[in-house]
Amino acid sequence: METIDKDKAISEVRLACSQFADLYYFFVKILREELGPETAKELCRKALFARALERGMAMRAKAAAQGIKGTPENINSFKDIPYLGWVKAYGKHHCPYGESWLQRIEAEPWFREFASFYCDVNDTTVGEVFLQDHSHKILKNVVNGDATCARSYYPDPKVADGEYTYADRASD
Repeated sequence: METIDKDKAISEVRLACSQFADLYYFFVKILREELGPETAKELCRKALFARALERGMAMRAKAAAQGIKGTPENINSFKDIPYLGWVKAYGKHHCPYGESWLQRIEAEPWFREFASFYCDVNDTTVGEVFLQDHSHKILKNVVNGDATCARSYYPDPKVADGEYTYADRASD
């Protein structure tokens, strides 16, 4: 079996993540230029929600197959994130998406709202779908200028009733 150096593996994971982060940036940029910031944000919400819903459902199915209930304590065991690329020693650049997006934000400050929105819609939806009775709040986010990222899960009766924070509403 061939092995790869850990530093090389981390670099490759981070490179793939930065490519995805840049793709998101360019989709947002074009949507914003063509349709305006409000429509761009709404389309991003729909796309991010749809993908996060799919991810949360897959995580929930994986946990159920193992006989494990979705709880805040075990959510990280089922996330489909290549954690090898998240390096605490890199400080505010620990997250490869955040590292890429901070460079974009420095050059184009309007993007901060969309970078933060990505994290909020994605992380909240994955959490709500997996947990089924909790929601999620980002307490700190490097794309908002914090030195690290931090989150909190809390019981939410709306989520327990099947109402997800970023889902389409009947009045939409």
